[in-house]
Parts: sequence; C-alpha cells; structure tokens
Amino acid sequence: MILPMAISEDEYQRRLEATEEMSVAELGDYVRGTLGIAPPDDEPGWYVRVDFVDSPAGRAERFTWQRTIRHVIEPGDISPEG
Repeated sequence: MILPMAISEDEYQRRLEATEEMSVAELGDYVRGTLGIAPPDDEPGWYVRVDFVDSPAGRAERFTWQRTIRHVIEPGDISPEG
C-alpha cells in the first residue's frame, strides 16, 4: 500500500531527518499506529519503506509495506531429493 501526503519543504526536511533515525520497527509502528495503515496480512516479515517523491501537490511522503525474505537458500541447502 502506498500513501502519498503533500507536505511543505520544512516539514519534508523534518520528516526526512526523523525517519532516517528510526529503526525498521519504529517506522513500522509509526505507519501502523500513527497513520493507521496496516500491512496486507498478519504474517511476520513485513517492514515499511519510506521515500519522498514530487507530486502535483508538492513534495510527498510515500510509505510502502514490503515483505522480507524469510529464508535465503544457499547452494549447499538444495539436495537432489528436494
């Protein structure tokens, strides 16, 4: 889910600095709690990516829920039996 919100240049700078200092968990709590935007499901592994884009209304803050990879398969992990 992506949420654009038009903000002023000063607010943009303040939020950019604040989100740069947030941990992944803090940013997830901010989006879930403050903005009320939950990930698509309750499965573990979701995190929030934030970026700032130009929009017709001005600079906008955009939040995107993304899922992490739960297990990385290394070449030695695969056996012929499956």
